[in-house]
Amino acid sequence: MQSVTDSNGNSYKLAVGPTVSTGNGTQSIYYAPNIAPAAANVNTVTVIFNTEVCYPDVRIAEYSGIAPGNPVDVAAGTTADSAVMTSGSVTTTNANDLLVGANYVGGVTVGPGPAYAPRIYTDFLDILEDQIVSATGSYAATAPQADTDWWIMQLVAFRAASGSGGGDNQPPTTPTGLVATATTTGGIYLSWTASTDNVAVSGYVLQRCQGSGCTSFTLRGTPTGASYSSDSQLPTSTSYSYRLQAVDGAGNLSGYSTAASATTVSHPAPSPSTPTGLTATAASPTEIHLNWTASTGTVEVTGYNVQRCQGSGCTSFSQVGTATGTSYSDTGLSNSTSYTYRVQAVDGAGNLSGYSSVASTITLNDTQPPSAPTALTGNSASNSQINLSWVASTDNVGVTGYLIERCSGGGCTNFAQVGTATATSYIDTGLTASTSYSYRVRATDAAGSLSAYSTMASAATSAAGAICD
Repeated sequence: MQSVTDSNGNSYKLAVGPTVSTGNGTQSIYYAPNIAPAAANVNTVTVIFNTEVCYPDVRIAEYSGIAPGNPVDVAAGTTADSAVMTSGSVTTTNANDLLVGANYVGGVTVGPGPAYAPRIYTDFLDILEDQIVSATGSYAATAPQADTDWWIMQLVAFRAASGSGGGDNQPPTTPTGLVATATTTGGIYLSWTASTDNVAVSGYVLQRCQGSGCTSFTLRGTPTGASYSSDSQLPTSTSYSYRLQAVDGAGNLSGYSTAASATTVSHPAPSPSTPTGLTATAASPTEIHLNWTASTGTVEVTGYNVQRCQGSGCTSFSQVGTATGTSYSDTGLSNSTSYTYRVQAVDGAGNLSGYSSVASTITLNDTQPPSAPTALTGNSASNSQINLSWVASTDNVGVTGYLIERCSGGGCTNFAQVGTATATSYIDTGLTASTSYSYRVRATDAAGSLSAYSTMASAATSAAGAICD
């Protein structure tokens, strides 16, 4: 008969097993009441078997609060091949038991079953999971896995020290209103009405199977709130069904919700890459130039959305323009004012990239008006035209143009603006023959500041029918 001891002097008793799988391999679960801990600074414990074991893959878990007299309440074991491993059910006779489940698998373990907490994973695909129950009843241990070859799953219920039961033995209410919605990102979004509990709902156990009306549900996730958005990038045009249970802090499980189904839609092309290297440069008191590095995507990038807000560190962005290239000039701004920008790429399918990093700058501070234009002259060009010219004004930032004013007669004073110019000349047409006109000019800059007027210049149109050399 096999006996098991360890280098700390503990003697182990057989709780369940050995169980042989349908493929190969065996598993046994042992326990040692009042286990003696390892000595200080000792990290290795040697487990000793008196007979040869086929798979010496030994894992040890220590618990406190287990009854020292007769700790094993019930034990069960089973073997099978399935996408969800199950120990079969055990019926506890004590209201306050620790359930310990263990298996040895040849596939890839996904996680512990509902209400169980993982304690040990190994490179050999072992898992040990446990939960504390607060009411007598029938329980089972499960562990969903993929690529199943063979496995063994066993469950032992250990009696807690008090053996008196009590605590939270009321399960949460069953979740209601489960809705499954296919998303444009190739996934399925789930939402439901939260369960209630006499103490508190700690989370939900979400299960999924493929097809509408399917019944072979497997664990998909354990959300803590009343929604789940992690079921993404699924195969297109495929139907999935979902159901869930609520769980409380004591491990009590609600009933299953009504199942909900949805069919995935086509995956859209990935969004363009986010624009990078955004810079903002003040060009004048009213204009800022933007430049950035182009985005890329599986669908051709067709343009960029340019957004702006006022101030450094501002967050209330609004779109002020679009660009097909990697630059943009923002005009009509206020003098000596801070602006912040961000840019977003758009592809031919309408997919939007993320926003670029922000860039800020301050428009130029132009409070100084230009100098007055000088040397204004006027010359008759015909019986209806007078040509003007002058010497350019100067400005601390830049002259943007000139305003031309005119009145009729030499020495007149009732001037009115008749035109503008960006250069230092102007042609005034549509005049009356044999008539004298007076002119004056002043300069303007980007901030809208006006210079003083030039000195006045006068000229007269030629007589009607006259030919001027």
